[in-house]
Amino acid sequence: MWSQTALLEVRVLPWRPRARVMKPETLRDAADPSVIGLDDLSGVVVGLALWLVILIAAPMVVLLLAAGLFSVELPVVVVVAVLLPLGRFAGLVPWTVVILDAVTGDERRERYRNLVHALRRIRDLNADRRVAVRWAWT
Repeated sequence: MWSQTALLEVRVLPWRPRARVMKPETLRDAADPSVIGLDDLSGVVVGLALWLVILIAAPMVVLLLAAGLFSVELPVVVVVAVLLPLGRFAGLVPWTVVILDAVTGDERRERYRNLVHALRRIRDLNADRRVAVRWAWT
């Protein structure tokens, strides 16, 4: 029995999005009513006016932007969908071979620009013609 197995990891999006987290203190400090200098009654009036603007104007702005940007957005999505596989097979985006150690459970990653070299490495480690593939979004 082999102590190591290898598989090809294919990430749909080759980049990893960063988590953006806002601290609660930042939001509390930004929403401090003493900064604006409004008393209670004017604060309520301004709050209601702002609420109405958000309730009425925000959907209109979203609809107008969606209608205007849809003609640009769809071709951009299609171009990215075509360029990512082309970049991967051209060697611009590397193929990732994940080597799993069955004893310790550790993962080691190797990157190959050529798919043939990555498949050869997997077959050498697994001593098998089959290549396992693990799909991941990011």
